[in-house]
Amino acid sequence: LSPPRGNGSLRPPFASPSIIDAPKTASTTIGNGMSQTLPSSPSSEFDRADFKGLYKGGSLVESASIRVVPWEIGRAQPAIHAILEDAPRGRLLDVGCGLGHNANAARDLGFDVVAIDSSKEAIERCWTEFSGHGIEFLVADACDTGLAPASAAGSGFDVILDSALYHAIPAADRARYLKEMRRLAGASTVMHVVTFSPSPHGMPMPLSIALSEIAVNAESAGWAIRGVGVV
Repeated sequence: LSPPRGNGSLRPPFASPSIIDAPKTASTTIGNGMSQTLPSSPSSEFDRADFKGLYKGGSLVESASIRVVPWEIGRAQPAIHAILEDAPRGRLLDVGCGLGHNANAARDLGFDVVAIDSSKEAIERCWTEFSGHGIEFLVADACDTGLAPASAAGSGFDVILDSALYHAIPAADRARYLKEMRRLAGASTVMHVVTFSPSPHGMPMPLSIALSEIAVNAESAGWAIRGVGVV
């Protein structure tokens, strides 16, 4: 995602420089001046998933005993590392940073990194493991970070990284989340969103996200989609 240029509408067919990254290419197109209303997603157990509790040894969902952090592999996810290698260096926000491995990889690649997560337990582990690495780890809500806006001197981010956070946010809060990220973005900021997309053998709804949903939420928040890719 990047701030819009010109009239601020989404550019079909989402094939310009890579900005938004999803695990499956989608072909939804929204033309200039077109509006779209999405049906509201039904509430599900996944909307009540306890992501904070998982870092305290609890279960992610009530119906299954998921007590390990399934997305943590002890290092940066390879797809994220590849994205970071190609990104212009600057100030980076890792939103929903978890145990901090992506943030640390970004720091190793030369970014000035701020990393946030709503889980105090996760951030405390980051403080311990990456003490002295020059990364600013903060406990913060992705929908209301409390960070200074991009308009403030010395604030804002050149790159915003969302590695598997978007689909973990309740459906009703996703537009608000993208608006908060837009508040932290300058005119040339790039936001990478890596999330699950619909697939016959993939994640169930609402963890799998239709590109049309992201497009509508992004447009309403003031972003323009520059590209979609498979990771």
